[in-house]
Amino acid sequence: MKPSREGEDGKMQTTSPPKLWTRDLALLLGSTVLLWTSFYFVSSVLPLYVVQRLRGGTALVGLLAGMLDITAIVTRPVCGWALDRWGRRQIQLLFLLLFSAVVFSYSLAQTVAILVIVRLAHGIPFAVTSTGGMTAAGDLSSAGRRGEGIGYYALAQTLALAAGPALGFVVLGQGQFARSFVVAALMAAGAFLLAWAIRYPPVRDPTLKLSLRSMWESRVGWLSLVVLFVSLGYVGILAFLPLYARELHIPNAGVFFSLYAVGMALVRPGAGRVFDRRGPRLVVGAGLLLLAVAYLCLAWCKSLGGYLSAGFLYGLGYGAVMPSVQAMAANVVPPARRGAANATVLALFDVGMAAGGYLLGLLAERAGGYAVLYVLSAGLLVIPAVLFFARAMPGYVKRET
Repeated sequence: MKPSREGEDGKMQTTSPPKLWTRDLALLLGSTVLLWTSFYFVSSVLPLYVVQRLRGGTALVGLLAGMLDITAIVTRPVCGWALDRWGRRQIQLLFLLLFSAVVFSYSLAQTVAILVIVRLAHGIPFAVTSTGGMTAAGDLSSAGRRGEGIGYYALAQTLALAAGPALGFVVLGQGQFARSFVVAALMAAGAFLLAWAIRYPPVRDPTLKLSLRSMWESRVGWLSLVVLFVSLGYVGILAFLPLYARELHIPNAGVFFSLYAVGMALVRPGAGRVFDRRGPRLVVGAGLLLLAVAYLCLAWCKSLGGYLSAGFLYGLGYGAVMPSVQAMAANVVPPARRGAANATVLALFDVGMAAGGYLLGLLAERAGGYAVLYVLSAGLLVIPAVLFFARAMPGYVKRET
């Protein structure tokens, strides 16, 4: 029997073996690397900027980390509808430009009040460009290889996570914060230039009206809750790891993310193929277990070896879980609803990031250290595991069959 692919109407059509690598997918991955390098560059520098330049505390660091997600939560549903209504290209290009402008404005934020405004504003283009990029990755990947395609999109984000923090600390030097934010803005502008050359598939529904139903995709509801609880711990990595590394006397926190990238790069090709051939049970289950082990290693192995091991294990786990859940979301809806589906999943991710940043920051202050924070993050993974196997997976199998 010949392989099949998904047509624009969402039906399966008989065709030749599906092709994965195309010019447009390669351009999307390049744009994604630059965009997310800019994002992680800012994320790594910002905690030090708050503590060293603005004299803020740990709770303020967590609050600012979550503020980006507050506006992202509000923006996601509308941008998902806009991507489905007007198509991917116009929306993505406009907000890539806005992303670059907002990142540049960090260099002008000399008080906590201005920084709060900039951080809130950053959430708007962040929400749109991340949703648009994930949606385009699903569009540009054939149905039979979507697990691999979205896995490589996630790998592009991971390469950025490896490069962004390390590059951020190099450019920062001895407190050159303004220079750092300008460099991050230039990288975002480079992402726009590559995205301009992409030939986006003409997937849109000009009749789609703005409503709660058009913005929220109920078919990915349980998957979105899984993502929410995974993100509660993930924000603890992004927001507090540079400060935890300093507590452990590790000079460059970026080495964690470098090992994270290695783990992600190793797991993604194989995990994507297992997903496409055998389904997501094994991939997601193993990934959640690896995430828990990584958190515990970070909390209990207070040495450089434990720190590096945690980064590698976290890359394996995150690289198995998140792209698989996102591929599941893309598979259970027709192409013209992929924007709303991705927006729904990522909006719940933002809820976890917004809540987790502040709550984990308070916990770190009151419990006397970051180790407790990471132990709690490991324990919280029981919840997404139950949600995935008890609710999300049965619904996915039913829709696939």
